[in-house]
Amino acid sequence: MPKAKKIKVDQERLNEVCQRGGFTDKSEAINASLAEFIRIKRLQETFNALGKIEMDADWTPRKARGKPETPLNPRRVVCPPSNLCRI
Repeated sequence: MPKAKKIKVDQERLNEVCQRGGFTDKSEAINASLAEFIRIKRLQETFNALGKIEMDADWTPRKARGKPETPLNPRRVVCPPSNLCRI
């Protein structure tokens, strides 16, 4: 367990976090706040990356592994295990 450090924290904000979050311990409130801050920053980074990633429309797992594409067998039909598909 890490050693406790002395830091300056706005007591009004900390009390509000404890009250709104239902925390009984101030360290729980601080750790939860830090975890939430990290989660929000990761979401922001993900949203900022949207539109910057180029997608290959022709990508297939077979191509990624370097295997040639094989044509589908028209006689072999894969159906769900229900009666939804009847041939």
